[in-house]
Amino acid sequence: MPSIMKLEEIAEKERCAGHRQKFLTLQKEIEVKKQEEVLAKHKAYLEQVKKEFKIGSYIPELQGTVKEIKDGCGTQRGWIEVYLSGREKALSPSDIHKKIAETKALKESNERFNKIKLSDSKKAIRIGENYPETLDDLVRVMCLDLPDSETIFDWNLDSFSETYSYALKQAKEEGYTDEESEEKAQEAEAEARDEDFDKYQESIIRTLNYLLNLHGLRLEEKKGYYYISLAVKSWHEVADKVASTISGYGTFEYESGKQLKEIGPYKSYCEAVCKHIHWLKYYPEVYGNTNYRRVYER
Repeated sequence: MPSIMKLEEIAEKERCAGHRQKFLTLQKEIEVKKQEEVLAKHKAYLEQVKKEFKIGSYIPELQGTVKEIKDGCGTQRGWIEVYLSGREKALSPSDIHKKIAETKALKESNERFNKIKLSDSKKAIRIGENYPETLDDLVRVMCLDLPDSETIFDWNLDSFSETYSYALKQAKEEGYTDEESEEKAQEAEAEARDEDFDKYQESIIRTLNYLLNLHGLRLEEKKGYYYISLAVKSWHEVADKVASTISGYGTFEYESGKQLKEIGPYKSYCEAVCKHIHWLKYYPEVYGNTNYRRVYER
């Protein structure tokens, strides 16, 4: 049985030869084959999803049990929806994979953050090496709605590819050999990646410092490491600010940083602050300041 590509070749020959009716008949056959191919791919993917997310199985990262899987297939593509207990809205398999990956990443970030040595005697705590992953960890433990470095890279893959193609074309037009043109294209792509990442990292650090500064802290880079440093006299003072933010949000009530520390109970004000660092994002909402997302998007 001829493939779709072969049928398209035959149809084109018939069209060029003026055999319109044969061409139209072949076009209908091609369309049917394409739909059959789409349906076959959809069914194969559906079986894969059903095996991965069996009805009644529990997904710990999403804290839900698979209740039902619905699907459908059109002429262009199919769709699959997975319904979990405790959720009204269905999720696509790709959404589930993404949420599982995010949950695992958050767990790993928290584990690394919890290993940081905390003490009121320290004016700065070292949170990790000067790598993008350290900032990713801090963004996650602060529960900020910001993209991580890997996501930014994925978002810009098409842009990097366009830069490469354009530079390659330009180099060839200027008379460079294929090897020289490819080298120049790679350099242009690398430069675009570096420039894009520098802008992203600058935005992330600016946003983190915006929220930290509001609570008497600052993010600093020293000798290849990132530190969260005091911008006020003591961790006690920072704990007072954090307690104020939490109380202002309204979920919990703390009279002071001292109460925040004692209720833990925590060994230090520094520990009390770090264990509640995910509350810092609510300061703008409580006191009417600029939302941190807007600070990032500048």
